Amino acid sequence: MTDNRFEDVPMVKLKIICMLSVIICVFISGTCHAGATMVNGTEFLNSVEVRGTRLQLSGAALLKYMFLIEAYTGALYLPEKTDGRDALDDISKHLVLEYRVALSSDDFVKATTEKIKASVSKDAFQRLLPKIKSLNRLYKDVQPKDRYALTYLPGILFTEI
Repeated sequence: MTDNRFEDVPMVKLKIICMLSVIICVFISGTCHAGATMVNGTEFLNSVEVRGTRLQLSGAALLKYMFLIEAYTGALYLPEKTDGRDALDDISKHLVLEYRVALSSDDFVKATTEKIKASVSKDAFQRLLPKIKSLNRLYKDVQPKDRYALTYLPGILFTEI
């Protein structure tokens, strides 16, 4: 169930922004202390280990939708000494989002499918469809304060909530 304060927000657009903006985030927006970074009240570790792979915090930020609604805080982890501009390369990466609004898995599925469909040719979309469906099965409903983590290790994609 979504928070009524946000019923006028076009949730599909919010999900698209949520999914894509942290991936390209290459700056730290917070204060560092004792192995962690604080971003508007949300703490992220400065490094994580995922399935034996050590990743360093590359960027963290708060996303506001329409300059007003705090949608989520997010952190992107990459291999040590990797430039944030390389985040879309075939390298290990770990994305953590802590939500401040409720979103359903159906909202994520719809936003992902529509954004990809609008971004590629009809033929490319048909070729990608099995992978899109596989990714879409990973989404879960989120409530404020839930953390969603998506990890990619070359050849492996997994999610946890």
